Amino acid sequence: MIIWTYINSSFLIYFCEKITTKHVPGAL
Repeated sequence: MIIWTYINSSFLIYFCEKITTKHVPGAL
């Protein structure tokens, strides 16, 4: 389903951003 794919993508992006923030504070 497109909606499920969108949720999966958003979750992966959010998770990656959380990790990136630890290395680069203030990164969006």
